[in-house]
Parts: sequence; C-alpha cells; structure tokens
Amino acid sequence: MKTFGLLALFSIANIVYAQECETVIALSKIVTTTVSDKDSVDQHAANFCNEYARSSGHSSNTNFGASYKFLSASYGNSNASVDEVASKYCSASNNYSARKDVYRQYIESISPNAYGAYEQCLKMTQQDLKFNVNLASILPDQFSMSVAFTSQNTHASSTTLIYSTSNGITCTWDGNSDKSLKMVSGSTAVLECSRTDQSKKGYVSVVRKDDASSQPLTLPWQGYTRDGIPIGTVDSIINSLSAIDTKVNRSISDIQVLSQKVQNIRTLDGQIFAKGGNNGSVSCELFCAGSQWGATGTCVGAQIAKGPQIGQYVSCSTGTATDTNCWCSNFH
Repeated sequence: MKTFGLLALFSIANIVYAQECETVIALSKIVTTTVSDKDSVDQHAANFCNEYARSSGHSSNTNFGASYKFLSASYGNSNASVDEVASKYCSASNNYSARKDVYRQYIESISPNAYGAYEQCLKMTQQDLKFNVNLASILPDQFSMSVAFTSQNTHASSTTLIYSTSNGITCTWDGNSDKSLKMVSGSTAVLECSRTDQSKKGYVSVVRKDDASSQPLTLPWQGYTRDGIPIGTVDSIINSLSAIDTKVNRSISDIQVLSQKVQNIRTLDGQIFAKGGNNGSVSCELFCAGSQWGATGTCVGAQIAKGPQIGQYVSCSTGTATDTNCWCSNFH
C-alpha cells in the first residue's frame, strides 16, 4: 500500500509539473485555444486516426466526431478538413494510426517553435526548478514568470539562475536588474520582462549557473501587430487564405479541363456515361475499354473516390490503387 501511495503521489506530481510547463508555450501562441495536456491530445489523436483509418477519409467533415473538432481547433478554426488534420496527426506509413510525436505536432500548431521550451521545462523540474508563466501577465510588450526552487539534495541548499535575452528585451529578478539570482531551497522568485518593440520577435532564456549539465530554458516571444494581434496569427491566416485560393484555382482548372472534354465529346456527337466499379487496379483508360467490366468506351475523365486524395482528378492513364470514378464516351 505504501508503494502504491508513493506511485500515486509521483504520478500526481508529474501531472502538476506538466500543467505548469504548458504555460511556457504561451508567449508564442498563434491560436486562441486553451492548451490541453498530453494525455488528452494523445487520446483524441488515437480516436480520430482510428476513425479516419476505418473510413479511409471517405466521410465528410460532419461525419467525424468530437476528436476531429478538438484537433481541428489547433489550426485556429474549425474549418480544417479531415485530410488536413490526418496529415498532421496520423501516420500514412502505419495504416493512419496516431503518430508517435502527436503532442509535439499539437504544440507546434498552436505555438510554433515552443515545444523545445516545454520539453526543457519538464527536464528542469527534475533539477528542482518549477517554472510558471503568469498567463494574465502576457501583453504584447511584457510578461512575468515565477520560478520556484525546492532542493531534493540536502547538500545543495541553494542554486544560482541567470537569464539572457535577445536585443530590445530587458528583465528583472524581483525588481532587481542583476541578471543572476541566488535562490535558497523553498524560495520563489519572479522574472519580469519587457521590450521596446512589440512587433519584433525575441526570446528570454534562463539557465542554472551552478550545474554544468543544465540546459537553458528558452522561451520564444513572438511579435505583435499594433492592434495587439500575434504576427504569427496574421501569417497563419494569410497562409490559409493562400491555400484556399490555390485549391479554388485548382478546382476551376479541373472543371475547365472536364468541361472541355465534355464539349469535345459533344462536338463529336458522343455520349458520356459513368462507369463504376474501378478499384484502381487499372487505369480508367483500360477500365472504359474493357468489356469484362461492362459497357465500353473511351475515357474522358478520372477522379479519385476514396482516401486522402479523394476528389482529385487524375489522368485517364493513371492507375490510382484506390477506388476511382471513371467517365467514358462511346461514339456514334
């Protein structure tokens, strides 16, 4: 019973430390969503990828459940397609099961370049240091972070921390401008930082000076627009709009190609018919011409009907290795 109790306390402590370390990514967040813990993200990814693998991506967005909605929120909106979410959280090389680095993908989606800070924060909890960024203190030009030191080693009753910053950022330890701070076990200090130019991204780094093996905790601090909007958010919106524009243009091009093919067939007084049942083992060119699969004709269009590339038009001569819609024409 005593062993079980110790394990339970250890597990609870790890959860608390992880929750505190989740705050260190806040300085580079580009998505206005609450940061979820690793277990929740891993579970949602497993649920979604399992559902995606069963459906082979054939279902529409509305047919996927709560896990899809949860993961799509990491894109900053609920409009991310099922395939987009799967490309980030599921492994195409492993039957679309959840990736091993799901939480890294999640953190990097909402706070680019911040996963390293999260990992290092967890490591430093093993060195008796606990970090917690005060979320309410985060402004475009300032923030504060508390640091607690509780030594587990009776021979190391104190430690010395030192911070460094990128140009334009200044910090103080409990109001003191000295870059180094000596802490005794059981004490807490507050690091307050500010910058002169909120549009310029930078960083704040803290390292344990008396431990040669200690790596620095580096917090990336993104820039903000004059209106207080993270520049990374603006860039993300621009990239999303650009991707949508590309998809629209591709769809328009596909429609124009198909329309031209239809017009060509009409000019030749032909008739177009859909020929189903092609599992992708042969191209639509061969499928239209093969009498063993039904009525014959000449292929005028081919479209992937299943999987991550569903809806994409391909050449009549392409073997897709997945269900494919074929349009054929027989001439008079």
